[in-house]
Amino acid sequence: MSTIRPPRSTRRASLRLIACGDIGALSLAAALDDLDGLTDQQWAALDAIAPAATQTVTTFGPLATIDTPWAVDANGNPVDTHYVIDDNTIKQLIETDADTAFPVIADPSVVWWIWTSAGCIADLSTLIFAAAKLTNAVVKIGNIIKSSAKLSAAVSKLGGAAKVLDTIYKAAKGWVEGSVGKYLTSTQRLALSALASSSMNLIGDALGIGSCVSLIRAIF
Repeated sequence: MSTIRPPRSTRRASLRLIACGDIGALSLAAALDDLDGLTDQQWAALDAIAPAATQTVTTFGPLATIDTPWAVDANGNPVDTHYVIDDNTIKQLIETDADTAFPVIADPSVVWWIWTSAGCIADLSTLIFAAAKLTNAVVKIGNIIKSSAKLSAAVSKLGGAAKVLDTIYKAAKGWVEGSVGKYLTSTQRLALSALASSSMNLIGDALGIGSCVSLIRAIF
């Protein structure tokens, strides 16, 4: 029985990737500089290592929200329009006629949630992980909730102003990873839902986290 071995340089590169311990009687760390000294048994032990297990996970979530289509002609008159899905493309069709004055303007609003969530995480990171900014944010939230009993109740349910920011951060992080509730308890989810239906825009405006407000309202 013969053993066909790869060139020395190839074997050296392969071993460097797994040089983290012993395989059988072979000390990989000691063998790196003397690979030609490996026995057939030792190479067989290396070949017997099973490939790493992999798993493909498919998740679903909104990528974008597109507002109702609209179009107006040069005289400001509305023009009939609608969307159609053509394979993987969304197209806006505008139905003009003899009475349509050109040019026709159409500019549908599209909100890309993947960028919104990323913006939310970035905005909150500057607040949560900076003590001085977090203290200032907590004071601002405390002042805001005094004007809304519903908002105050939602903030209290989450454990206070600092917890509000942390919970929103976790919701955005979970959404990016494919599961909004990945880092949230059921109580936190309910509280965020209540927060989304209250005057949350006041917090967003005061702290400059409008992207978070848009995301939470879309999710909950």
